[in-house]
Amino acid sequence: SRSLYNCLLINRRLLEYMKILFYYLLYLIFLISSILYGSLYIGPVTPRQIMSVVMIVVCIKEGYLFFDKYAKLYFGFVFFYLVACFSTGGFDIALRNLLSYYLVAFVGYQSTRMIISKYRGARFVLLSLLSIFFVDAVVTLIQMWQRPLSYIILDTLNITAADELLERAELREMDTLAGLAVPGIVGSVLNGYVLAVSCALIFYNKSARLKFWNIILLMFFLVSVFVVQERTALFAAGFISILMIVKLVGSSEEKNKVKWIFFFIAIILIIVFGSPLFYDSILDDGFRYSESSFSIKEDARSHIWSEAWDFIQSTPVGGIFYYTNIHIKMPHNFFLNAFIYGGIFGGLFLITLFVEQMIIVLKILIQKLSANNILSLVFAGAYLAYSINTMTHNSSLADGNLLVWLLWGAIISTRNGINNIKK
Repeated sequence: SRSLYNCLLINRRLLEYMKILFYYLLYLIFLISSILYGSLYIGPVTPRQIMSVVMIVVCIKEGYLFFDKYAKLYFGFVFFYLVACFSTGGFDIALRNLLSYYLVAFVGYQSTRMIISKYRGARFVLLSLLSIFFVDAVVTLIQMWQRPLSYIILDTLNITAADELLERAELREMDTLAGLAVPGIVGSVLNGYVLAVSCALIFYNKSARLKFWNIILLMFFLVSVFVVQERTALFAAGFISILMIVKLVGSSEEKNKVKWIFFFIAIILIIVFGSPLFYDSILDDGFRYSESSFSIKEDARSHIWSEAWDFIQSTPVGGIFYYTNIHIKMPHNFFLNAFIYGGIFGGLFLITLFVEQMIIVLKILIQKLSANNILSLVFAGAYLAYSINTMTHNSSLADGNLLVWLLWGAIISTRNGINNIKK
């Protein structure tokens, strides 16, 4: 009878492991379909919508569907977003966005919490994101010099960024994409986001000390961020890299000379990569880091912000589609987008959510580092890198971007240390 009991116990554990692996696989498919195939339609629906339904069913089945204060603030904003679109136009598009973006982001938040908190999948989430972003970085580097392989990869994977790349390449008769934001496999603007985020995620290691391979990966992703030619992304990557290096070197008990050499090399390279005027002397004026391009862009951005602020004052109810009908450019700032998407009330909901999240992120970043909280540190660093990008771009909490909620789900689930995660 004892041997029978042991056999049943082994079978039960095996089934449990198989269930965990199955959920891991579903989550990975959800990530890939949501990040890479959100615009690919299969009949009337997209892979992102299909996998969102699958994951929400799994979350309900496993008892991990929670409307915490963050979700309530988020849906408070979404409600006023719908009100704004109903009042000023574009309500039908808003409903489609509700299903394609806002609810998908909520599912991403819930499923990430479930994978990490119930099935100890924090490292799996991190490695899954890094794997996708690593492929994106490699393709980005190939695209910069317009190698045929980049088109082959995108066509093989059936990724819509291939069309964007072809359109951009046709604009210039050059050997490189200098002067054009490089899309990678996620799109030109979002490419800067994910590669800057990667510059935080790559610092994870179990010992919570700076390793040689951390520096190697950092250099690789910094070069990739530079190639994208998004200035805010480059600044975010440089800033968060310095912060993470200081945290890891400062927490190490063995501050040997080799680590300090790596530290200073990284600082020098980050300063070089972060200086647009430095590149003006070695690159042609067509490159997006040149002084002339930099000055023109800044003037245009201040004009965009001024127009957005005037709209908020004249149309307190908001309405993003009404705004885009009368303005050529989007607001390019998280706070302005919050009020334009959701009106005054919706904007207050969203900004309150952002402040609540940022307080927790900053608390994590200033706490003493240990092997127990290194995961929460790198996720918090990634969230900060993402947030810096939202100050001069449009993808953010306001438009239902998935990545920010994946990171937030990981932060919430790891902030008390990996040893305290529920089994």
